[in-house]
Amino acid sequence: MRFRLTDGRGVQLFATSNLKVNLNDWDAKNEKIKAKVIYNNCKRKDFDNSILEHKQFILTNYAKAGVNLSTDWLEKLLDKKYYPEKYIDMTVDTFFMLFKEFIEQHEMSSQRRRHFYVVYRNLFRFEKFYNKTLNVDTFDINTLVEYKK
Repeated sequence: MRFRLTDGRGVQLFATSNLKVNLNDWDAKNEKIKAKVIYNNCKRKDFDNSILEHKQFILTNYAKAGVNLSTDWLEKLLDKKYYPEKYIDMTVDTFFMLFKEFIEQHEMSSQRRRHFYVVYRNLFRFEKFYNKTLNVDTFDINTLVEYKK
């Protein structure tokens, strides 16, 4: 799905999302899956809601961003939405920075390294899902139990 953001004649931005739908099933006028197309109702509702959520996300961030946006602003915005771990500020020694440093600097097999990266990504999602900030100083057994649940 490709999104276009226009604001008068001065702003016209494009970006491709990770949403996919068959072109024959898409109703461009109503911006949703065609009503007469045979489609799973749950999937239809989820897809239509995700379109609305993306539009709201774009409009909210556009209102915050102000003027003089670069041509790739919308692409970067959606990239940050899908891959937030790429945009972590690494200037401060964070839990994840130290974890990544541990994975990269210690000798281990490539298979074991991949396993550590799986744990790294799972902990990152855990942090975002529960709106927590994992810290080296406060990471304890209680955090691990909560992560396990």
